[in-house]
Amino acid sequence: MSFTHFRMSFIHFCLFYLFFMLFCNKCLREFILLDSIISKISSNYKIKNNLSELDEAKLKYSLSIILYDLTKIVILIITFLLINKFSNFIYAFIPLMLLRPFTGGIHFKTYLGCLLFSILFFLGAIYSNSTFSLDYTHLTIILLFSSVLTIALAPLPSKNRPVYSNKELFKFKIITGLILLLHILFFIFYPNNSYIIQYIWVLLFHSIQLSFTKGGLLYEKFYQRKK
Repeated sequence: MSFTHFRMSFIHFCLFYLFFMLFCNKCLREFILLDSIISKISSNYKIKNNLSELDEAKLKYSLSIILYDLTKIVILIITFLLINKFSNFIYAFIPLMLLRPFTGGIHFKTYLGCLLFSILFFLGAIYSNSTFSLDYTHLTIILLFSSVLTIALAPLPSKNRPVYSNKELFKFKIITGLILLLHILFFIFYPNNSYIIQYIWVLLFHSIQLSFTKGGLLYEKFYQRKK
């Protein structure tokens, strides 16, 4: 068996395993030992620092966010290394990490749901870039449309985060606008740069998922009013 065939077989196995584990999200967390690691760290810290139950719960939440994000990044890196798209992944990952903290977006209740969405998001943005060879005019239209949509919808913070004041939300919008403006200027001066072209596709996908998030929030408000 050649290395290429072996790699493809391994990728198929990994994808099968992920979708199999979709039906048992708790099993996946236990498999990578996240729950046990978080519990052990928080218990030890509680004993040493005499934490209250509330403080321990806050510590567990903070640790879960950090460890879940780290493991997701590692899994994403391995996935795109296996399919020879690592450089494309880095170009897609950087702008999303710049925008996401200030714009918000879709949030999932389960670790695996978030992981699978992240994989599909990056696959969609990367393969759209490599599949559709667009000219300067079409790229400009997508860039401007996605930028306007993003600045109009953002920020959409997670319900799990603290409630932000209007001043803080406005600050997030200003930072988002600056990030978008810098990338527009980058595109004007370097329209053929690999990073900026990949950024345009990432921004398009990101603006679309912001639209779905906003739609979900509006539906929830409408449903609550009907009650």
